[in-house]
Amino acid sequence: MQAQITFQKTYGTPKNDWGYGVTQTFDGGYALASVYDSNKIAIIKTDSIGDTTWVKMYPYLIANINWGDFIIQTSDSNYVLVGGAADSSGFMLKVNSIGDTLWLKKLPNNTYMNILHKVIEDKFGNLIVVGETYVGKPTVCCAPIMFKADHLGNTIWSLPINCPYPTGCRLQEVYIDKFDGNYLVTGDAPAYGPPVLRLVKLDTAGKYIWNSVFTSISASISSVISTRDSGYLCTGESWTYDSLPLYKIDKKGNLKFYKGYPDSNSSASVIDTTTGGYLIAGQKHIYSTNYDLFLSKLDTNYNVLWNASFGGSNTEQFGYMKATSDGGAVLVGSTNSFGAGEYDAYLVKTNYKGLITGQNVISVAQNGISISPNPFSQKTIIKTEKNFSNATLTLYNSLGQVVRTLNGITGKEFALNRGNLPPGIYLLRITQEGKVASSKLIIED
Repeated sequence: MQAQITFQKTYGTPKNDWGYGVTQTFDGGYALASVYDSNKIAIIKTDSIGDTTWVKMYPYLIANINWGDFIIQTSDSNYVLVGGAADSSGFMLKVNSIGDTLWLKKLPNNTYMNILHKVIEDKFGNLIVVGETYVGKPTVCCAPIMFKADHLGNTIWSLPINCPYPTGCRLQEVYIDKFDGNYLVTGDAPAYGPPVLRLVKLDTAGKYIWNSVFTSISASISSVISTRDSGYLCTGESWTYDSLPLYKIDKKGNLKFYKGYPDSNSSASVIDTTTGGYLIAGQKHIYSTNYDLFLSKLDTNYNVLWNASFGGSNTEQFGYMKATSDGGAVLVGSTNSFGAGEYDAYLVKTNYKGLITGQNVISVAQNGISISPNPFSQKTIIKTEKNFSNATLTLYNSLGQVVRTLNGITGKEFALNRGNLPPGIYLLRITQEGKVASSKLIIED
């Protein structure tokens, strides 16, 4: 496996900044769909190591922050965002490679709300979009939205997806079958209680191939991919809240099996392919009100190979995940643990093992950890706002050599004694539950 770039970075202002969607761009960098500076639809463009290239806000689009936005890079090297605006309109925005507006399409204002959740591009440069419109009736939640547009945003067709119950239904994902080029549409159908799972297959003209509703499964499906046997894997949010759900569907729309991953405890998730298996990501319940981002690798039999989590002492919210061209993964979300203030957009790039290596790690100060005194001559005290739990401290000298390792650290503080270490500048890293915090440490006589 080639050397891989890894990092975790935050982006934002002193106000709330949210990360919802991410795509790896043709230049090896990343483009994030964000609600920035409290309520503005924005794109954050980074280079391959996560450093900001540019940020563009679109003040004519005030966001509905309850739903966020989603982004793709199109075959002409431009970008398309979809989402929901505060004026209750769903929008589709196309910008050029440096973020300048090319065109904006908005669904007619609805008294209650239009939301566009997902956009994909087909091999002809057309755009397929799904979402829902809220109806505002006591017994009806919503009506589905699906349409196909050309590269200028002009509608080719608009499809009234049928709902299995009079209570309405939502569309959250659209996917192009990698074997036959047809469309898979997923979401949920609120019954008279928790929503039930559904999966619809359509041809490229919008005609039904099959329409499956699984009435015994209380779940909202937010992600679908093709499997090697021409079937599908689906995941999303379980309304029983007991595990992350994974569903195997055959090529005719029949449910083959369900598998739950209780250790993940996800409330939002997405699945993508990787070499020799699958990646699942979402947010993992840590404390009573706190979540971290998580990433899991499954083998081809859907068994967990490894789990990783990312975040700080407060809470993180998951947005989206994609496998990257180097065999790793990139996750976007929002963090209240570190950054410029309140929530910041949060981007995590891992290697093929789900690890973050190299120097682009969150600082100890951002992670709620303090070191005092620093510089020091004999010993320094390292404290945390929350407890250390089986943490590991590794100290590196200026040549990158490991000069001190402490394992099994617990409690709220511990002492690091100088011992026989010479004066100089050191790099300190604290690792706990797959998270890494770092700081410069200075020893003087």
